[in-house]
Amino acid sequence: MVNKKCFDERLVELSCLKHGWLDGEGSSISIEALESSKDFIYSLVNENFVYPVAFPEYNGGIILEWFNDSIGISIDIDNSGKTLILSAYSFINKQDFNCNATIDNTYEIKKKLEECLNILRNIH
Repeated sequence: MVNKKCFDERLVELSCLKHGWLDGEGSSISIEALESSKDFIYSLVNENFVYPVAFPEYNGGIILEWFNDSIGISIDIDNSGKTLILSAYSFINKQDFNCNATIDNTYEIKKKLEECLNILRNIH
């Protein structure tokens, strides 16, 4: 399980990736994507919050993921740090959840993410 310390350490690791980190390809992770990831996640934290695993995206963005045997959830934050795309799939219900948002208007994506995280918490 990822906690705040692990999440913060992972973002530091991602910030150290240099251009070409992916077999000579792959842009370094943008400061904007890092800051948006941190700000978005910290805006959600409560006593029941489950932190995501963070992965680099080849174009300088970040992917945040939560998953177990029942549901997979990801949020892609582009390299501008301004666009968030939520994708989730319930393996039990065979149902997709999708939502796009800008960093200035995250209400809908937070609402959808909370629904998905409730599924994750209830099954975890």
